[in-house]
Amino acid sequence: MSIALFKEMFEQMVVRKDAGAAGRYYHPDFVMYSDGLRQDFAEFAASHDGLIHRIWETTWPSWRSLDAFENY
Repeated sequence: MSIALFKEMFEQMVVRKDAGAAGRYYHPDFVMYSDGLRQDFAEFAASHDGLIHRIWETTWPSWRSLDAFENY
């Protein structure tokens, strides 16, 4: 995904909260891995009731398991 397309996706889906735009930006074979959780596109969309609410975890392994963040 190009930077321009990523910015467009962010504007449409996050800022405008247009969940219907997901099909334009996410491939049908999309799989998300986050902190040990695995969701395909349908599971991801269903778990968000069609709306993106928050994306907190974008790293693997989980930063919560690192000693440096023990008291974070």
